[in-house]
Amino acid sequence: MAIILAVLLAVGMVSVSGAETTDFRDFNKEQPFQLENRDALQRLVNALDAASGGTVACGNTASSLPSTNICDRGQFRRIIFVLRQVAPTLESHRLGIWKTDLNGDGKAEYVFTYRQRTYDPHVSFFQLNYAVTNPEVNYLFSVLGAEIWGVQAFGPNSTQKALLVRYQSCTECHPWVYVIPMTMDSDGKVTTYDFTYSDDHASWNWAIEYELPGRGHSVDAVVRSRIVNPVVKDDPHLIQLFDYQNGPRAWWVFHCQNLKCDYRIYEKSLPTRLVNLWNSGYEIARVVKK
Repeated sequence: MAIILAVLLAVGMVSVSGAETTDFRDFNKEQPFQLENRDALQRLVNALDAASGGTVACGNTASSLPSTNICDRGQFRRIIFVLRQVAPTLESHRLGIWKTDLNGDGKAEYVFTYRQRTYDPHVSFFQLNYAVTNPEVNYLFSVLGAEIWGVQAFGPNSTQKALLVRYQSCTECHPWVYVIPMTMDSDGKVTTYDFTYSDDHASWNWAIEYELPGRGHSVDAVVRSRIVNPVVKDDPHLIQLFDYQNGPRAWWVFHCQNLKCDYRIYEKSLPTRLVNLWNSGYEIARVVKK
């Protein structure tokens, strides 16, 4: 995961403006969680186990604030209180918590977020892994302007879900906007899918291209993205419509296997079978309570 972030930093997909200031903390080099405090870690696991988590963020959480799907304020405050005992250098008002079962095994995964800055904000993600002898907290990645949009079914396994994370390339520009579907790997660790948009299908990154203000494909394009429910093994899991400003529309059809999502392009129109999948799919967007 750290290698992926380094690559994205190099190509500019993740902004690091202001990263040299003391406000930005590189959690690749610094572990903010005191893992030797086993009693506090166990109390944190117990508090999380007792809490209820939904599929959407609680209330109308502003994008500038950390979000959570643990809507009982007493439970949330209790978790933050114990979390601060494990990570005393992390400020309470910048912490977010998501509890969800991503692989359908009946056991919840816990993802912590930490918003590092109030201006040009970077958000860092961590996973609490308690399916080991001693609970541990693993750093995942940091991205700019992140929002957790909710939990949706995604992937080749019908029980798989994804925690959808929206982020952007910059704050003082017309940003590229991306969505990361976070899921579980076979070792029980939170991870991401890899997607390719390259002509030779050789370059991969962890994000779905979501908004392209004239940059993602070197052209201006309006993008619509739908997660679809495969009926047979070879059906896709994601379909995107790229409506180019100076060219014909194109349909990008992604099939995912072993956490890699490769595409096939259809010019102008889709085959009937894929049209039916598109019509029954759902837009990638912020998941809200109805």
